[in-house]
Amino acid sequence: MKTRILLILCLTGNVFAEELPDVNCTVIHLKYVECLWNSPDVNYTFYSKFHGQSFHECDTYIIKDNHTAGCKQPEDDLKSKRFNTFHTKLEWREKDRIQEHKLKNKVKLYPPTNLTVQYRSDSNLWFEWQQIFTHCVENEVRSRINNNNWEVSKVSNGQDFCINLPSKTSLYELQVRSRVSYMCGQSDEWSDWSQPVFWGNRTDPARDSPIAWRVVLYCVGGATLLLLLVMLLHHERIRIILIPVLPKPSLVPHDLQEWIDSSKGLKEAFKTNHLERTCSVREYCPISTSDSERSDSCSISVSTDQTNCDGPVPNPEPNDARSYSNTEFVPPEEQHVKHSEVHIVDQQALNTSLHSTMKTRILLILCLTGNVFAEELPDVNCTVIHLKYVECLWNSPDVNYTFYSKFHGQSFHECDTYIIKDNHTTGCKQPEDDLKSKRFNTFHTKLEWREKDRIQEHKLKNKVKLYPPTNLTVQYRSDSNLCFEWQQIFTHCVESEVRYRINENNWEANPPFDGQDFCINLPSKTSLYELQVRSRVKNDCGQSDEWSDWSQPVFWGNRTDPARDSPIAWPVVLYCVGGATLLLLLVMLLHHERIRIILIPVLPKPSLVPHDLQEWIDSSKGLKEAFKTNHLERTCSVREYCPISTSDSESSDSCSISVSTDQTNCDGPVPNPEPNDARSYSNTEFVPPEEQHVKHSEVHIVDQ
Repeated sequence: MKTRILLILCLTGNVFAEELPDVNCTVIHLKYVECLWNSPDVNYTFYSKFHGQSFHECDTYIIKDNHTAGCKQPEDDLKSKRFNTFHTKLEWREKDRIQEHKLKNKVKLYPPTNLTVQYRSDSNLWFEWQQIFTHCVENEVRSRINNNNWEVSKVSNGQDFCINLPSKTSLYELQVRSRVSYMCGQSDEWSDWSQPVFWGNRTDPARDSPIAWRVVLYCVGGATLLLLLVMLLHHERIRIILIPVLPKPSLVPHDLQEWIDSSKGLKEAFKTNHLERTCSVREYCPISTSDSERSDSCSISVSTDQTNCDGPVPNPEPNDARSYSNTEFVPPEEQHVKHSEVHIVDQQALNTSLHSTMKTRILLILCLTGNVFAEELPDVNCTVIHLKYVECLWNSPDVNYTFYSKFHGQSFHECDTYIIKDNHTTGCKQPEDDLKSKRFNTFHTKLEWREKDRIQEHKLKNKVKLYPPTNLTVQYRSDSNLCFEWQQIFTHCVESEVRYRINENNWEANPPFDGQDFCINLPSKTSLYELQVRSRVKNDCGQSDEWSDWSQPVFWGNRTDPARDSPIAWPVVLYCVGGATLLLLLVMLLHHERIRIILIPVLPKPSLVPHDLQEWIDSSKGLKEAFKTNHLERTCSVREYCPISTSDSESSDSCSISVSTDQTNCDGPVPNPEPNDARSYSNTEFVPPEEQHVKHSEVHIVDQ
């Protein structure tokens, strides 16, 4: 059964392989028709035409995995032609497939360009852009605040959008896309979203994350260092583990031995871990009777018994002819036996010798066959430079080739200006007139050396490299936008690509666009902007695969020289100085007890025992005196006279107080009362005959 199925598949394989794929076509920005198909392993030939025209082959194939996967076919007046039927034909071997396409609803525009956003005097935020034309286009704007969800709004007419009363403390991000409106035959294809523009308290939402992370890292690092410092100061065990104390060894041997023993395993590390074994090698050399005449024939015998290599060399027997002594011994048979100990050479030395011999032979072969290989002429690669001349390069390390070139329909002529490198020709610069149109023709080259030559054909349509743009200017305009302008060989037929970076961070590239100016909305005046631009021939005039080199950079902002690294260098210097200061402080606190006590004084924990509290008070100079009173009090006598009735319960409300005005006697003792004096100073009541009661009391008047 399997054999039959395999036979059927083999017989019908070509039938399935010849089934041509579907073709899907789209009008791109009303400039060209892009048709795509699925061809994983087949290179199809593509033809197309509009109704009433004849088929013509694709101008620019789309290559994917070394196979044709589509075609970009430029067409004129696609604004009206898209309403006609578009025919395609896909060919492979003897099969072809013709399809019809309706392109009216399949128009995809480029994203809008020249995006600007500004806050105007009417307290509204205005977002503006540019598209291929102002009419026949509808737009869709999406915006979000502080990176929240997108809000989508449609703009039927015009190329601006307004947000009323925006918050200046929020970040606004806006994008726009376009498509052909229903008034001109609505398309189902929206363009891609434009590059985002920002307005608010930040100009780039991606800048906050590095700053926030940096602040977090600084805080965590500082807290970690502080915690480590506290642990090292208050935990002696941790301090010894992290910073072990190494004793200073003296020249006394036992001190060095103690220092070695302090590290586990360090003593064993100084011991040798390799063993050497000696094997006896015997050399027999027959000699003549005279010592000066020796024979060249010698034999060497090596003992194969490796077990005896570690043992001592056996003592020679006096009657043994194979003497092991270093002195010569002549036996009766006139033969000399000499024994010596030698080291057997490692196999690697032998391999090195063999490799050296092999390299010498290979070098000799290359030298003998060098002329044969040199006769293989190299490839020539040609490029049109700025539509002024054709530059052709080849690889010729040691040969001076002669170069000829021509366009189709002309005759070969030798190179006008050779490119010399290391005294050998490596290329040619061939000026040509009208390269703007000639580059669509086939270019022929011929490389000659001795009796050999090599002729090649080149397609220069996609190999045009322009000079970098010139006359670069950047200025801050009244509408709060930063505009970058330049000049190229011509205004049309050229598309440009701009890249810029802020404060020497990563480059931000923008997609290619037409025109010779570029604007950045609401730039930060406290940042440095660096801009560059490059150009190439665009699709309308036969798109080139070669971009020009990047232009010279232009700068705008608070710095004019990008080489000044002070904002980057100063934090690094501060971090290094701060780290060194902390490290120095740590070392001082660990090894200088006096400094540690001054910076971090040790406060004992007082107990409830009175003498402990007294000792703690005495430990601080002047603390004990702080608890003593520093004010004085003087006592003065005050006499109060109150008339009373015969009964003690009925007292008069009238009393008089007499205070002595003589303040000099306030410090003196209280005078003793006279027995006959009515003004008694005692604390007890005294009733005189006049039925009056005199009561005396002493009060303390506080000194001012």
